[in-house]
Amino acid sequence: LNLNLVDKPNKRKQHNKSIVRIGGIGILFGILPIFILSNFKFIEDQAAAILMPIFFGSIAMFFIGFFDDLYSISFLKRLFLQILVSSFCWNLGLKVEQVEIKWLIFDFGNYDIHPFLSYLITNIWIVGIINAFNWLDGLDGLAAGISLITSITIFLTGLSLNLNFELFLVVALAGAVFGFLMHNFNPAKIFMGDGGSYLIGSIIAFYSLYLYNADLELGYGKVGLVSIILLLFVPIFDMLYVITSRILGGRLPFYPDRKHLHHRILRTGFNHKDTVILCYLISLFFSFLLLGNIYPDLRYQIIFS
Repeated sequence: LNLNLVDKPNKRKQHNKSIVRIGGIGILFGILPIFILSNFKFIEDQAAAILMPIFFGSIAMFFIGFFDDLYSISFLKRLFLQILVSSFCWNLGLKVEQVEIKWLIFDFGNYDIHPFLSYLITNIWIVGIINAFNWLDGLDGLAAGISLITSITIFLTGLSLNLNFELFLVVALAGAVFGFLMHNFNPAKIFMGDGGSYLIGSIIAFYSLYLYNADLELGYGKVGLVSIILLLFVPIFDMLYVITSRILGGRLPFYPDRKHLHHRILRTGFNHKDTVILCYLISLFFSFLLLGNIYPDLRYQIIFS
């Protein structure tokens, strides 16, 4: 069997030696205890019903990426499988069913959308966020660090909505990613591979949908579209910029190049570690903006912390 267990250096890679790229398995094992707890009734039934679609969907996404790590699946096949899993999760309730229409000071309320539009938006969102985190995985520790910041922000946002057991999986993700980051920060000893980035991206994509819907259902008005964009600003901005630049340059949107945020920062003169830390700080800045809006009583402490 020709298994691609190591990531070999080339002109597009930043590392200069072969490094094992199946670290996503370690992250996977870090979240498995939540699945066990859910099935043995240690978690409330209502929370378990929410966690199960997220868990199964993210596991399926992990295996798509993991088999790509091993056998180099074509992009179109991966995209088809991602849409298939995303459609399964949409059918289980992880979907956008309402949109809020707020422009500056004007609030036009929430509106139900047609099921087909719901299906389309949900698939674009889930598949987009998964691939955005996959694209971030270009420097040692970058995707892992951004996902750690995002996971903690999701947890704190969920607490503001009085969610409890529903947040167990994202807490487990934060812990697993933190442990992985200890071995992935520059100079990395192991890479997460597509399996790891697909796992992380899918859990974060699913939770962003869940928080959005939970906020609409509970009527808090804290987690709207702007909040979700702040939560995922770095991966969303990077993906939109790269896709736009490729299309304007007459290339396919998923044609590989070196126009990602971290590549552009590197070209300004920053070294590897400083580039990653700068991306962390950008992500933290937007997370603090989100948390400052959600916790107004602690706004100034959060912003100036």
